[in-house]
Amino acid sequence: CVAGIVVSELCYGFMRDSSNDPEARDQVYQYYGTFTRTILSMFEIMFANWGPACRVLVENVNEWFSVFFLVYRCVMGFAVLNVVSAVFVQQALKTASSDDDLAFRQKERDIAQYNRKVKKLFCSIDGSGDGAITLDEFTKL
Repeated sequence: CVAGIVVSELCYGFMRDSSNDPEARDQVYQYYGTFTRTILSMFEIMFANWGPACRVLVENVNEWFSVFFLVYRCVMGFAVLNVVSAVFVQQALKTASSDDDLAFRQKERDIAQYNRKVKKLFCSIDGSGDGAITLDEFTKL
């Protein structure tokens, strides 16, 4: 946003100078003539086809705008890429820790179910119901 305002201010003199080509002034105005046009152009430069918005200034105002836009794209692209990467890594780590918790709970449920089955087996073997399995009860299996 700030970079757009700077570009717009740098173009203001070119657009106001009646000695410049009217068609060139109109092209620059279409991209950088108002605040909303500038913001839209900067959004387009950041996320879409940045060539036309850059080329208008390079061809009509000053070639140094190419350096400005290259630096802007590299710095902003790197910053946006880092933010997206950080969000992705954070979500992946959150999901991974959630998966570990889920696997731990599932293991606990499996152990509890196994314990219930073994207890049921020993209860079915214990015919006397005294809580102990004798040799006779065991041999009946």
